[in-house]
Amino acid sequence: MLSPSPVLKKQSSKFKSLDIWKQLKDDGNDLSWYLAVSTNRMPAKYLISKSILCNITDLTAATEERLWEEHRNLTEIFLETWKK
Repeated sequence: MLSPSPVLKKQSSKFKSLDIWKQLKDDGNDLSWYLAVSTNRMPAKYLISKSILCNITDLTAATEERLWEEHRNLTEIFLETWKK
């Protein structure tokens, strides 16, 4: 993987140094995940979700019970992937 260009590093540094991040943390709002995503150190959750395949091929034919079962399975996979 290529390392970020000096220009991107400088822009990221400026973004991280905005007062809003300190204010939010001081107020008890730890948004470290969002800071990491916005500075391209972590993937957005929707990108993680997008990479996980659903095992139900015909959603219209699946029962509600089967859909919830698949939701539970995919949630577990998502959380494991997110933790990594």
